[in-house]
Amino acid sequence: GQRWLLSLSAADRKGLLYRIAAVFARHQVQVQLAKVTTLGERVEDTFVVTGPGLHVQREQAQLTQDLLAVLDEP
Repeated sequence: GQRWLLSLSAADRKGLLYRIAAVFARHQVQVQLAKVTTLGERVEDTFVVTGPGLHVQREQAQLTQDLLAVLDEP
């Protein structure tokens, strides 16, 4: 199958990685590899992911919207 590279940057806060994982689970995205980096108050996370919905543009857009919502939460 095809794999996708997803990079996220945001302010660090309690439970952020859990919320990102919950979005992945909701969209049936499997994480093949994760690199989680904390730089002071900021995180830069990179994921190699797979999933059936990633091949559908509408599903990609919904995943992006859901991840942005999580990253914008306080």
